Amino acid sequence: VVNMLTVQALETGKIVAHCGAHGAKLMRPNVHIDDITDIYAWLLDHPARHCIYNAGFENLSVSEIAGTIAAVIPSAVEFTEVQDKRSYLVDSSRLTAAGFRNRFTVSDAISGIVAAWKAGTLRREQRSVNLAWMRANGWISDVR
Repeated sequence: VVNMLTVQALETGKIVAHCGAHGAKLMRPNVHIDDITDIYAWLLDHPARHCIYNAGFENLSVSEIAGTIAAVIPSAVEFTEVQDKRSYLVDSSRLTAAGFRNRFTVSDAISGIVAAWKAGTLRREQRSVNLAWMRANGWISDVR
């Protein structure tokens, strides 16, 4: 959600969040990709602590995410309703109790996306849009 909405703001100056029945209160857990790779490294360094962990260090509403993005990239914000009813939180307390500490935030992700966009190293391409990439490779279709 953060990546998609940030790129929307950069491309169009508008954020359109499809929030389903929950409206702007739709909740999403967030974890920075660098924290994910740090978790893998941490697990390799702590083999005695292997178990099932959740990783999502910032549970934010889509409204909060859009507001954070719009504070960095001035953008109009629109929330639409769709049939999607998913809204969820993730509790990472088991992972943090085991000793892992995340280092990055949603704001860090937004700043990184903006910097890459300005540097020209981030472009919207088929391979950078999950759904388009999966369709192009024949892994999914629009048949429901």
